[in-house]
Amino acid sequence: MGVSRNERPAGTGRTLLITLGFPPAQGGMQRYLYRHCRQMPDRIAVLAPDRRGAADWDAQQPFPVRRWYSAFQHVPGLRRLWQFGQSYRVAASWLRREHFARLEVGQALPFGAVALRLSRRYDLPYRVFAHGDDLLKPLGWRLWRPLLRLVLRRAEAVYINSHYTARLAVGAGAHWQRLILLRPWIDTDRFRPGDRSAARRRLGLPTDSRILLTVGRIEQRKGVHVVLDALRRLAGDFPDLRYAVVGTGTALPALRCRADALGLAARVIFVGAQAEERLPLWYQAADIFVLYPTPGPGEVEGFGMVYLEAGASGLPVVAGRDGGVYDAVLPGKSGFIVGDEVGLRRALAVLWHDPALRRRFGAAGRQHALALRQQAEEICHRVC
Repeated sequence: MGVSRNERPAGTGRTLLITLGFPPAQGGMQRYLYRHCRQMPDRIAVLAPDRRGAADWDAQQPFPVRRWYSAFQHVPGLRRLWQFGQSYRVAASWLRREHFARLEVGQALPFGAVALRLSRRYDLPYRVFAHGDDLLKPLGWRLWRPLLRLVLRRAEAVYINSHYTARLAVGAGAHWQRLILLRPWIDTDRFRPGDRSAARRRLGLPTDSRILLTVGRIEQRKGVHVVLDALRRLAGDFPDLRYAVVGTGTALPALRCRADALGLAARVIFVGAQAEERLPLWYQAADIFVLYPTPGPGEVEGFGMVYLEAGASGLPVVAGRDGGVYDAVLPGKSGFIVGDEVGLRRALAVLWHDPALRRRFGAAGRQHALALRQQAEEICHRVC
């Protein structure tokens, strides 16, 4: 899967990436785009919304970052108009002062519309990152479909994170021959197997328990409630089983109440947000990683970077059958992909009973993460 017009442009101009999701904001998309930038720090510049801590974070980066002022965060319609207007204003000012070779947009809309206008005004090609949700949501609205189609069809290239997202992009109007499969990659030097007992001691966890782990934004769609229901049924067979939930989000209060109601308060550890430098410790401390998404309308896991972080850390994975998971998890090799709660319970029970299988899945997950990192580096060197 490749692009016919994607060789690196001549000249010294940078690529200007305009994106809504970028650190210090946390999330898989943010880490994906940041690692893309780290691969070509001398050839990229970033425009993103302002947020707390951004100035200090930006000053430490090896590439220039500019921000637009965020407003109307809780008013969806006005928020999108503001994002369009502010990103266009700051980008146009930057383009007038500095030569750029091309534009990239971190999301198809609204920033694809920004790229369309800037592309015409400054005669620049542009590329679009497609993640999954950012295509699925506008496809559900008849008013937005023509604009999405125009953005994708006029793009020089569309970066897609999985084969699932590729099908979405083509259905939304992208040219198949202009797709670039650029799957997320993981810093396999940071996320790697470690001393489980030492990690648990540093985190204050019991060293003699079975620890199940979920990492991510804790929203309803992440399916933690389904894991809690499965854990209630598994608790009798595995009295030493504990469940660590790392992350924060709107579903946390309801999940705490659910854990209490199921009699699991002593078994479930709601960790909250963790600093980036501590996150690898949680993977090293765990025995099994689980994420079972339950997406609503217009929602999907386009890839699932946490699956790859777990695999890179040598953990077997139990995943939900959603979106681009088959690019992140190798079914039957690095983990199990299941379709309902019964399958979830069975997969967990099999892994708890079979330490050799856990080790085999973990080793395969590590190799898969290493392979995707090498592929991403090769693709970026060739086309970015």
